[in-house]
Amino acid sequence: MTLITNPLTPASWQKEKAFQAFSNKNYKQAISIYAEVFLEKQHQFGYLRDIAAALSELKQDEEARFLRQQADLLEKKLKVEGIIRDVRLDDSFSDADTWIRRSQEIEQNGLPPKWGFEQLIATIRRLAREYARD
Repeated sequence: MTLITNPLTPASWQKEKAFQAFSNKNYKQAISIYAEVFLEKQHQFGYLRDIAAALSELKQDEEARFLRQQADLLEKKLKVEGIIRDVRLDDSFSDADTWIRRSQEIEQNGLPPKWGFEQLIATIRRLAREYARD
């Protein structure tokens, strides 16, 4: 899968900070940071799996399961919409401008409400607030 991102964005720095927190077993800080980064880059479903891993370490298994399921659903939706592609399977990059533009729109505006991820976004916002306090 190819996702166009700028490696020099604040989100990429935050991802490294979250990874370090997770490595140091500071799972609450990792959740808070990953949640903030996901809210900035809502098409990056991998952050949901990172949050789920940290929640699992805190024995929050039900919420972790929900986030993993949502990550899978979001990944499928992004594939259906042509925003992410598996370069091993898809060699038609003639419309690259379109999928790059759509990816950038999600970065700017968040996930479209019609996709039905409102509960996910609300959960991530809650987690960002909840674990930022710890």
